[in-house]
Amino acid sequence: MIFSCSSVFAVILFIYKLTKFLIWSIDGDRDMTFDRKASVLAAAEQAFTSFGYRATTMDLVARIANVGKGTIYTFFKKQGGIVL
Repeated sequence: MIFSCSSVFAVILFIYKLTKFLIWSIDGDRDMTFDRKASVLAAAEQAFTSFGYRATTMDLVARIANVGKGTIYTFFKKQGGIVL
């Protein structure tokens, strides 16, 4: 069976992209999630220590952690969840 050069190239490119995606999603995503959560927890600790529980908002923690507010809500549904 004879394959054209372009179809062989397309298959190789597909396998390369699939492999790259799978390696990134297995290694990279887990590490990034762990780093973001650790960053949020460190920022929350800093905010609670500096401003107290009542004055600390999720927006403040997000700014200190340098993440979006939605990222915090991915890990913690409310402010009390960070403290626990």
